[in-house]
Amino acid sequence: GSFGGGGFGAPVIINVGGFGRGGMGGGGFAAGSSGSSGGNTKLGNMSFSIRDVINPKLSYNASYTFSNNRINDLSSSESQNFSSLGTTFSVNEGNSLNKTQSHNVNFELEYNINKKNYLRIQPTFSYSDGNRSSMNSVFQTGLIHQDQTVNSVNTNSRPNIGGNLFYQYYFDKRRRNFSASLNVGNNTQNSEQQNKSNIIYYYDESDLVLKDSLVNRIIERSNKSLSLRSVFTF
Repeated sequence: GSFGGGGFGAPVIINVGGFGRGGMGGGGFAAGSSGSSGGNTKLGNMSFSIRDVINPKLSYNASYTFSNNRINDLSSSESQNFSSLGTTFSVNEGNSLNKTQSHNVNFELEYNINKKNYLRIQPTFSYSDGNRSSMNSVFQTGLIHQDQTVNSVNTNSRPNIGGNLFYQYYFDKRRRNFSASLNVGNNTQNSEQQNKSNIIYYYDESDLVLKDSLVNRIIERSNKSLSLRSVFTF
């Protein structure tokens, strides 16, 4: 929807995005295997913007956007592997959840100092983060008797800050001017990944455990960058 108001004919616009949800997936069958998949999806977004003229020389424009997504996937399948030594029956199950959200803020200030001088300031800010977790399991019986479970968690965040400063001067001579622009950006990315893997080996077709294998791996990453850029024209 929209709403208008404010001094000097300044419009205020508010946009709210829709929210959706996905349906369940289908299943299938092939020689020696069968399976099904499903899940649900939720998407949401919102935006807000405002522009106002404070006085004939000074005006500003600001906006904010937000998005939030959530996707859940489910899967299940059964299969049979044949060999001259025997048959292995496998049951595969998977479950994953992916959540992301982002924020973006933009601001612009314009200042017409006088007929010869013009100034514009544009700071920006954005932040996004995500979390993805999954669990996959394989249960095997028959010729090969073992259970495998893998759990994985990934998280990341990205805060970014930047801005632009623009100045322009008009000379008395027609079509001659001087301008200077300065851009600054500060970007950061942090991520952490954790994987757990567990395999249990059984004796023949019994529930007697022969041995097991456990792996727990954690990986952390952090990247930072600072950028400066200046442009002068005459």
